[in-house]
Amino acid sequence: RIEAGDRIGLIRDISAIFTKFSINIMEFNCEISEGRMIMHDIAVDIDDFDQLDSLLYSLEQVPGVERATLQTPLAHAKKTTEVRE
Repeated sequence: RIEAGDRIGLIRDISAIFTKFSINIMEFNCEISEGRMIMHDIAVDIDDFDQLDSLLYSLEQVPGVERATLQTPLAHAKKTTEVRE
């Protein structure tokens, strides 16, 4: 899940991060409400948790991105990273 302020080029910048890590996006849904964009149900093929950590960190460096998190139905496997200020 990615939460961000809506702006022109945001999805392009986010997809460039996935390209940089050679990660295939298999599903990508988003909604816009009150100037905020929430991208959810992003299905990707990740090799390992190190790659996931690097991906989440890089996504949060994109201008306008407030938070990038991994959400999984398995509560014990939930991994979250928050924007560092």
